[in-house]
This record gives sequence, C-alpha cells and structure tokens, in this order.
Amino acid sequence: MTEAIGTEERSGRVRTAGWYMGFKEYYGKFTTSTSQRISMDDLVALSKHMEQNMKNKIREKVENELENKLKEMEKFQREIEMNFSQQLTWIKEVYFH
Repeated sequence: MTEAIGTEERSGRVRTAGWYMGFKEYYGKFTTSTSQRISMDDLVALSKHMEQNMKNKIREKVENELENKLKEMEKFQREIEMNFSQQLTWIKEVYFH
C-alpha cells in the first residue's frame, strides 16, 4: 500500500475511512425496525424446521454408521466361514485320506 500511495508506513496506525468519519457514519446507525423482527409463529416454524432438519441429519448419520457396521460384520462372517471351511478341508485330508 505504501508503494501505491507513495508514503512511508507509520507504525501503530490503521488506515480506515479517516479521522473525520465516526463509527456511525462509516457503518451506519444500528436499527431494529419492525420489518427485521420475526413473529412468534415464524420463530416456532423455524424452530420446528431446524429440529426436523437436525433429526434427519442424525438419522442419516446413524443409518450410515449402522450400514458400515453391518458390512464389517458380514465381511467378518465370510472370513470365519472361509476359515472354518479351510479347517474342515484340512481335517478331511488329514484324517480321512
């Protein structure tokens, strides 16, 4: 910035709109007009919508986790069945041939 405006940097200062402009002039006056207020019915509706949205997200997360656990269990069961089958084959070969 100092190169662009051709001045040296002064420590401890922040460039803003200038010393002549106050907070209200720069940012505007804070107001809460009636058009910005929310009715109790709208607040209740918004709350219910947020609650339903949260329930849906929780349900989706739980369903995904359960599905992943089920897949892990099915994989583990297949591994056990393969291991059992291999052991059974080994026993047949050792004792019955």
